[in-house]
Amino acid sequence: MANSVFMHKIVKKTIVCVSEPLDTVEQEINGKKVHVRTQANRTFGLLCLVDDKGKTLEPSTLGLKQGDEIPGFKMSDQAVLDQDTKEPTGLFWVEAE
Repeated sequence: MANSVFMHKIVKKTIVCVSEPLDTVEQEINGKKVHVRTQANRTFGLLCLVDDKGKTLEPSTLGLKQGDEIPGFKMSDQAVLDQDTKEPTGLFWVEAE
């Protein structure tokens, strides 16, 4: 798994992370500037943070922006399993280094 993780977005109280930041290329279509995401071999993961009492933290209070590196964390090799089917979802848990 990748050694660095980057903030992708926040969903509920979970930070969705990626193994490499998202890049875009500027292009033009019919005179209008657009940005196209570059294709990458990114791994997606979930980071759930708690306080010292075990209560889930609200990640939006951390001031992270999309693409910010989150030092001290890495993708684990533990897959996130679907709660109902127990099958891998394609996501991995993010853990402290």
